[in-house]
Amino acid sequence: MISREHAFRLRYKIHPYTQDAIIENVVRRGYTEPEQPFWLKYDVRSLEHASIWGTYDEEPSPPDFFYRLYPDAEWYWEDNEVAELVKPITAEVEHLFIKMTRIKAFVQKPGEPIAAHRDLTPSHEYRHITNPFQAAVGGYSGYFQGHRNLRMPPNTRHSDQKYLNLKIPLSADPERGGKPYIVPTDGVKRYLKAEDHFYFLNEYSIFHGCDEVDYYRGVIFIDGILNMDAIRDEPKLDFE
Repeated sequence: MISREHAFRLRYKIHPYTQDAIIENVVRRGYTEPEQPFWLKYDVRSLEHASIWGTYDEEPSPPDFFYRLYPDAEWYWEDNEVAELVKPITAEVEHLFIKMTRIKAFVQKPGEPIAAHRDLTPSHEYRHITNPFQAAVGGYSGYFQGHRNLRMPPNTRHSDQKYLNLKIPLSADPERGGKPYIVPTDGVKRYLKAEDHFYFLNEYSIFHGCDEVDYYRGVIFIDGILNMDAIRDEPKLDFE
């Protein structure tokens, strides 16, 4: 059984028909960034750039990823089909957030693996990373800046919410789901079988990635500042 400190599921589920509709839109209209060729991405809830003025030195401004736990950043719903599909299902978990921020759909391309990695937050202190700008394993321990133009005061926002991030699974083959995995401290790869359930994942204390599959699958990332009291009281389901 997978430790709840690493990952756990919620009782909420996303219907396979909704998954198909989201995947269809992302595949047709999504975009791929050069540094992450394995993902098709689709913006659902986006950053109000006026709300981050003063947090970076010069253009280009840091990507929205670096502001997902920044309390002063403001966000808006995109006007697109995926946002209309996602709004009602995220409403089910709004009580788990003090502030819901970035929402983005990610669809993994068939035949493309996603290497094991950790997701960090700017100006938070971490151990064993490459340097202040790279999250890969290395000999540096200290504050992660993330982007060279970013200026953000030191904070403990990530550890305050136990490094948790909420994900909603997507798969063109819900019976198989896909092959997302975690690598706990014992080094043994364990697969996460969400079975259409929303789930929380620890982004830092363990590594996570996805083996390749021959169909489209992915996740909706629901970022934000979590209500830890509400999460404590929320019924949970273990990953087997």
